[in-house]
Amino acid sequence: MLGYSGRNASRLDPICAARIARAHELASDADAVVLSGWSRHPAGTSEADLMRAAWPVNGTRIVCDRTAASTAENAANVVAATDELEADELVVVTSGWHRRRTQVLFQAALGDRPVRLSVETTPGRPSAAVLARELACTALLPIQLRRLRRARS
Repeated sequence: MLGYSGRNASRLDPICAARIARAHELASDADAVVLSGWSRHPAGTSEADLMRAAWPVNGTRIVCDRTAASTAENAANVVAATDELEADELVVVTSGWHRRRTQVLFQAALGDRPVRLSVETTPGRPSAAVLARELACTALLPIQLRRLRRARS
């Protein structure tokens, strides 16, 4: 599951809370759940830790990636965790407005690994500020893809 933090990074953002709810719906048969996201502030709590604290207890193995500061880093780190877990399926949970870029970056990070990938989303429309940020990040997608491919080599 991909983290998200708005301006107040000391608590779980509602966007991230919706992702947790969706991931929990999907995780009933999961062997493991990877929570991925950094802290915007050096002394702050990472998105991964905020999500972990909010995750309903159900016995599923939880892996926290506290270092990913971008979707490209989420993809690289989650795929590395997928390798360690020897998973053959990866279900990524994010917001609907973030789906397309997430799909492209995770496919690039997976490369030719024999892992089934699906991207599940939460409902809802982004604010104008979130949409503007997503459009700017999408414009930078070729640079992010180049970095991912170089890191894989």
